[in-house]
Amino acid sequence: MASCFVDDERVRTALDVLTLASEEGFQKAVMVVGGDRLETFSALTAKYNGDLYDMEEIEVVSGGDRDPESDGVEGISATQLRVAAAAGNQALFSLGLPDDLPREVAKELFDAVASGLGGTP
Repeated sequence: MASCFVDDERVRTALDVLTLASEEGFQKAVMVVGGDRLETFSALTAKYNGDLYDMEEIEVVSGGDRDPESDGVEGISATQLRVAAAAGNQALFSLGLPDDLPREVAKELFDAVASGLGGTP
């Protein structure tokens, strides 16, 4: 079973994704967050399981640690990526994406984020 919630007005937060996934019959989810957010999202997803959504298993894993002092990709934050997308700066936005992500997927992601933030892709 696969589903995608891009450009879905019902989805504004991570908890909305879990709610919609549960409504569509998903019972297991893996959420990837920054290393500094691991504990927060683990507690948050557990707190609302059985209330907003009903999942058998929610695994929250670290996508890695960010180094705010780094000038490279290690220093890029999700906030900086959203600002880049809203400003229409696909080059900067792309710096925060995996190198092996297909170019067309990166463009779709950029367009979806920019559109969701009211920017022009």
